[in-house]
Amino acid sequence: MPSVSFIEELPNELLLAVIEPLPTPTLLDLMLVSHRVHTMATEALKRRLLATADLGRHEILLECYHPAAKLTTPSLACRARSIQPLGSPLSSSSSSSSPSSLRPLDSANWALADLGRLYSHFRVEVTDTRGGRRVDAQEGAPKPTQHVFLDDAELFSQLCASTSIVRQGPRPGIFLSHHGIGEGVVRVWRDWLAEAAGRGESGGTNNAADGATAKGEGVLWADAQKNVGLRFTVRKTESDTTRAQGGHLLVLTEEPPVEYTLQYEELLVRTTKILRAMEKSAVQEITNAGNAIVIASYQV
Repeated sequence: MPSVSFIEELPNELLLAVIEPLPTPTLLDLMLVSHRVHTMATEALKRRLLATADLGRHEILLECYHPAAKLTTPSLACRARSIQPLGSPLSSSSSSSSPSSLRPLDSANWALADLGRLYSHFRVEVTDTRGGRRVDAQEGAPKPTQHVFLDDAELFSQLCASTSIVRQGPRPGIFLSHHGIGEGVVRVWRDWLAEAAGRGESGGTNNAADGATAKGEGVLWADAQKNVGLRFTVRKTESDTTRAQGGHLLVLTEEPPVEYTLQYEELLVRTTKILRAMEKSAVQEITNAGNAIVIASYQV
């Protein structure tokens, strides 16, 4: 116990400097020592989570595909927009990618439970590689889309979603580190598609996008723990197949074949998941120093 007394006598600044470099699991264990250490450890963890806004040399990649199109669906790049607790309104400057605009509002008095509700918001972009390096999409460039087709009386479709943090190598498809953040299956229900398409046509989805996302509304979660979620703008489309089948089957069923285009608006990832993945990725980079990880995938 003398060591605890010595720690308790340290000024806050020195105590924070001592515990801040510790690994996150150790930091969480220290929270049980005393109320004061708990407060300092929470502050260190808050700073660490906010620092994930600057991914440095790392990138977030999203793979989202219909199970039948796994090999032909390209991965999607993700650009940081903001970090906010789910349930809080986004700042007006959240669309900027500068580190200062990625800090949440009113974070001074956050408790440990608030840190668990932090989500990192990302703009989803098509991966564009030219001359062996990735080129960021221009502001205002078309957003990637996903097509969903529901056959006669089919209630839902499924999209496999996998998010990972990577450090790009010298050439496309070669990573110096690659670590998964989360994966799961997003179910896209027929009723939800029709409702979301109706909101999009009236302009409601776009006008309330930021506020709805912050509250978790309109987000399709890939897992029960709500670690990874996607927000889409939905538009009903009509192909030759749906026109032909719909014309014949409309009188036979109340749920004819339908087709929708889902436009990616945002990826939400629980920030604690990104932090743990970044720490594991750093260890992986040291272990694999001098080597490279080759990820073979088809790009269209």
